[in-house]
Amino acid sequence: FTPGQVLNLTSTDIDRLLNFFPSFHELWSLPIQIVVGTVLLYQQLGVATFAALILAVLLAPANRLIAVRIGRLSENLMQKKDVRVALTSAALHNAYFIKLKTLGRSMVNRIRVVRSQELRYLTQRKYLDALCVYFWASTPVVMSLVTFAVYVRLGGQLDSAQSHKHFGSMLAHPYAHMQSAV
Repeated sequence: FTPGQVLNLTSTDIDRLLNFFPSFHELWSLPIQIVVGTVLLYQQLGVATFAALILAVLLAPANRLIAVRIGRLSENLMQKKDVRVALTSAALHNAYFIKLKTLGRSMVNRIRVVRSQELRYLTQRKYLDALCVYFWASTPVVMSLVTFAVYVRLGGQLDSAQSHKHFGSMLAHPYAHMQSAV
């Protein structure tokens, strides 16, 4: 293994181990929370509750596409990081030879090219991460609005007591964390 590969493997493995335990418990608990929350809301709001479920099903493919793209960008980012760390390590190990042959500028340029490619992948990934955070934060709010709009449209009276049975308070956490757990 090159030094870059070792660095990436250790940092990736530590992140995966760190995220495993919360994700493992979310995999079994989130569906239960969704079912219980949906049943409780159905008792209060009737069929309007299913509007939020339909919205969640419609948003799932978009979230999946974003997650797949983030995965591909992460792989490309790790490959470029491997190359950059290997080049930097080689430059440090062979500093005397590089100076002797006046190859310093050439080596720095090679490292800069790889680093710029790495930054391009990182930038794209961070924009997609921001989009995921936007979906994560806005989905429960939109689901609440859709549920209450359908409830009112179906003839239900939305008063202050009814609106405090807030959809987001029961199902915001399960829906927001389901995509990241999977």
